[in-house]
Amino acid sequence: MEFLQKAERWYEKKLLSTNAKSAEFEGKAREVTRGLDLSPYERLFARQAVLSWMASNSALEGVAGETLGKLRALEYRMRRTLSQKGMKALFNTGGGPVNLQLLSRIDALPRAKASAMKSLMAGEAAAGVREGKDYVDDCAAAGVPIPPPIGRMAAPGVEGWKVEGMLPTASQFIVGTPAELRSYENSQGMCYALPRYEDESMSQVSLDGVVCLSKTTGKSCFWDNQMNKLGFPFAPGTVIPIGYPDLAVNSDGLYQAGGAELEQGSGGVCTSCHAGENPFIVHPKLELRPGFTWGRLQNSMPAFAPVRFTPMVPASWPQNEASAPDDMVLAACAGCHSPDGEKGRLPALSPALRGYCFTILPQALEKTMPPNKPGSQADTADVRAYIALCGPPPPPEDGK
Repeated sequence: MEFLQKAERWYEKKLLSTNAKSAEFEGKAREVTRGLDLSPYERLFARQAVLSWMASNSALEGVAGETLGKLRALEYRMRRTLSQKGMKALFNTGGGPVNLQLLSRIDALPRAKASAMKSLMAGEAAAGVREGKDYVDDCAAAGVPIPPPIGRMAAPGVEGWKVEGMLPTASQFIVGTPAELRSYENSQGMCYALPRYEDESMSQVSLDGVVCLSKTTGKSCFWDNQMNKLGFPFAPGTVIPIGYPDLAVNSDGLYQAGGAELEQGSGGVCTSCHAGENPFIVHPKLELRPGFTWGRLQNSMPAFAPVRFTPMVPASWPQNEASAPDDMVLAACAGCHSPDGEKGRLPALSPALRGYCFTILPQALEKTMPPNKPGSQADTADVRAYIALCGPPPPPEDGK
């Protein structure tokens, strides 16, 4: 609660820069809470939702897409233990179930702005990456494998996902709750999915991103458990179609969004972290199951294309266009991550790769790299010079 209050105050101060905007925000917050008996958590949740709505509506001009994504991520974190059906009351507000009338008013806000947002983005979407079935079709045309629905598992005669094992919480780079690695492979290439469970009970999935790579063209596509820019939790075993609703697959209308739909969404900027020769972030020595490492799995699948991978993502996202110059690759890394290495070149670091620079790279150097002696290169002069290419780290308030 203390962190949520601090984050809320920080974003309000940053975005409500004029008295007029502050008054508009307070008026809308009163409108969605008027007449309701609410807990402090519910009131905080209402303010967060209204702030996200204002930013999404272009009522707050100049809001960067990354900031809007963070607002939505914070809103999803506050919602994340709601049930998937109609967002009914399952999360703990400290005073019983969430007020359903409040939830109804909040859920009306995204619907009110959806058509306006779609028309605002139509020109950009038409010129670049598309969404829904169009995105699925574009990925297929680019040779990218289209995975089966989330939750449809491989079985004799059934095309589906294969469970490869679990990622220990201490080894993860984000979240730190139980996570399961799943793979899918067909004649076009391969995909990974990484369902991250809400807690140790593993009774609900909170995050489930999907990354697929063409083994011939190097094109890569991304999907996430988001709808209308906001993530949704779901029960394990729920079958969820990729890319667009299919009521024959999921009668509740759930689907994994991709392409233009992910821009400014609660899942963040995928290619800020997924960069380099291929789109996968791998812990090579991590045992997915006894005697079977992630590196061994990676070596058995078409994880590299003949060319550097090209993400099919919104134009505002990093496009993964350059590798690190050979003279900037650390000596301890060059054996694998070089033009002649078998594990692919590292990306060229820049302030655009905030996730790679300040989430992936430091933890990889500490926990997984070099594979035979993790952490041995974590604080050397060469490492400091390399990371300096990222630019200054984000301030603490904005970086967590």
